[in-house]
Amino acid sequence: MYRCAKCGSSLIFYTQDGNYWCDNCKSLTDVVVSNDDYTQQFLEAQNREPFIQSTQGIPVPIAPPVESNYGMSAQQDHGNMYTNAYSNAGYTPHNNAENRQKTKSDENIRHRLNIYLRRKKGLKYIWNSILPQGYSFANVVEAVPVTEGLMNRIFIFKISAIKKDSSRNELFKYILRIYGTKDIKKPKFEYEKLSSLRKLVNIPIPTPYILETKSKIFENPFLIESLIPGDTVTSVINYFTPEQSEAFMVSLAQNLSILHHHRSSKFDPGFSSSKKNFVDFLYDDINNRLEYFRKANLDRIYHVDVSYFKKWFESHKPLFNIKKYSLIHGDVRPSNILVQNGKISGFIDWEFSKTSDPAWDIGWALYFFRMYENLRERRDLFFRVYWAYGEKFDIEARVNIYETLAAIIMMTYTKSVQMGNPWKFNKQKDFFERVIKSFPHYMDRVKHSD
Repeated sequence: MYRCAKCGSSLIFYTQDGNYWCDNCKSLTDVVVSNDDYTQQFLEAQNREPFIQSTQGIPVPIAPPVESNYGMSAQQDHGNMYTNAYSNAGYTPHNNAENRQKTKSDENIRHRLNIYLRRKKGLKYIWNSILPQGYSFANVVEAVPVTEGLMNRIFIFKISAIKKDSSRNELFKYILRIYGTKDIKKPKFEYEKLSSLRKLVNIPIPTPYILETKSKIFENPFLIESLIPGDTVTSVINYFTPEQSEAFMVSLAQNLSILHHHRSSKFDPGFSSSKKNFVDFLYDDINNRLEYFRKANLDRIYHVDVSYFKKWFESHKPLFNIKKYSLIHGDVRPSNILVQNGKISGFIDWEFSKTSDPAWDIGWALYFFRMYENLRERRDLFFRVYWAYGEKFDIEARVNIYETLAAIIMMTYTKSVQMGNPWKFNKQKDFFERVIKSFPHYMDRVKHSD
């Protein structure tokens, strides 16, 4: 709850120019955060909420909203979607000083969204681009962080909207992705990729609504997209029943097979501006990854010579002289796959998508799912279903190479998080410990492959 720093009143509103207004002092003010049950009861009795305002800046009450997702029944409650799904990604409100500071920052995200969506582009308000027809924007009532990667910040935000010819409010949920760089090339690539993919492939992916590259509202470019129902595999995989484990692997194989059967004779590196051919592009990446591995001192920790790794990868180079490429996701990890009842409900984070070797996606997927006992033994099931959905590609030998590369990359990443961000490491401890535990298996694979 927000209170006026001058008089202590909770009658605080957020103005369109980004300031706080105290309705008791009748003036602009600074605010302090307070958890006051009496104030909350008073606001509920008055049918009011802090920061609700009309487009003229005059505070207005709103009716109690009914939660809804865009395109779903207003009576369906998906309040836990993504929030539970990404709870493992490191955000629990008010659990320490860092999170209390994040809560203040997250409230600021909500205010800025309110300002942005009320602006006009041409003859229409920006909110017209995301709300379904027949609804008018009232307020962004919540913005909750769901994950924070190395570069981007991702939030679920809820819009309270008023249905025409009705005084009833409904809540619609969306994803806000704030990029970690001012460079617009990567955001534009992801927006265009999502737009084209939705027309091209019949697999569940987000709908991109707005890409903003000019507004300074969040300093960096940002993307607003649809929220797909479901939980990330990371958050629920430990609770899969045997039936759900099998249903998931079948669903994963089916969806990747559908994606990979968009074939091309031309390699397209996606966001990268590289002009190199596929083999040179891949082996430059492998050498860079091995250098990061060395700089993290993992060669000393595991008593391995990086030059031996390089020779091992070089010995398999002829396998990658392929003539056909596929559309791939590029980052098939558990946190980028959403599930409901064991079956996949959506894939997110398409920024690494490209036209490349389909074995890349499979190698990464099987690397991650080897870390979980309930999926480890279903590798054969995956391939049986994958091949059943289309023509066979000569990929299985390359899958093992990509799987080993994934282990090296993820071990390097885990070490960097452990040393540089202990808070994040502890929040995702189960996942990172699985990465560490599985790594010796791939070391042995390299050592005994001769």
